[in-house]
Amino acid sequence: MTGLSVGDPVIVEPIHGCGTCYACRNGRYNCCPDIVVAGVHADGVMEEYMVVESRQLHKYDPSLTPVQAATAEPYTIGAQANAQAGTQAGDLVLVIGAGPIGMIICDIAEKRGATVIVSEVNEARLELARDFGAAFTINPAKEDLKTRVMELTEGKGVNVVFETSGVPALTSLSVELLSPHGRLVPLTFAPEPVPVNFRLINKNELVIAGTRNQNSKFREVAESLPGRRDRIDKLVTHVFPAEEAVKAFETAMDKNSGACKVVITF
Repeated sequence: MTGLSVGDPVIVEPIHGCGTCYACRNGRYNCCPDIVVAGVHADGVMEEYMVVESRQLHKYDPSLTPVQAATAEPYTIGAQANAQAGTQAGDLVLVIGAGPIGMIICDIAEKRGATVIVSEVNEARLELARDFGAAFTINPAKEDLKTRVMELTEGKGVNVVFETSGVPALTSLSVELLSPHGRLVPLTFAPEPVPVNFRLINKNELVIAGTRNQNSKFREVAESLPGRRDRIDKLVTHVFPAEEAVKAFETAMDKNSGACKVVITF
């Protein structure tokens, strides 16, 4: 990015590809086989200094707090998933799993004009999903997911499913919940192959679209953050100073902590 000055508040895009492989040559650096993600493949994000290319820096509105700006990266994941799904106004969308990414996907889909259904076994997360734009919520521990989806869609199925729970059986079920010309975006990396009914895929010409990281989504997300303050402040449930980093990670991993998004400040 050009036009940067010392002291500008910026968001760091943490990924870059090799620049020469097939994916990179076609603008899909987010799925480069040699991708480097800061904090995953390379150190940097929890050190005092790190060096990045200027194109990885994106200015953000200085009226945002650093904690609010810190949600940009997960929001790019949700933006990428919605781009892969081609979510549009009028779509019926099902988000399976109301973790932080599920909430963000719901937010973005609703802002695009879709009607969103969220499925989640945690009642507190279901309640929060309503604040992120969910028009309907389902607790599959209390009612059958497929039956309820078909009730809500008059037997037609939803147009888009985002599977964020990581449960292989739900990825398989997702195909059965889609309308003709429906799109499935599974955000999970299951260790074992997941069976899928290809008869339904071909009969209804369904699309299964993978999604990984994000691709050129930081600018649009950074520009959208000021308008998302209310939802961001609900998404970030815990903030810890760096000195309490261990406690921050423990809180994030504790399913009973009430945590959604946990941020560490420096």
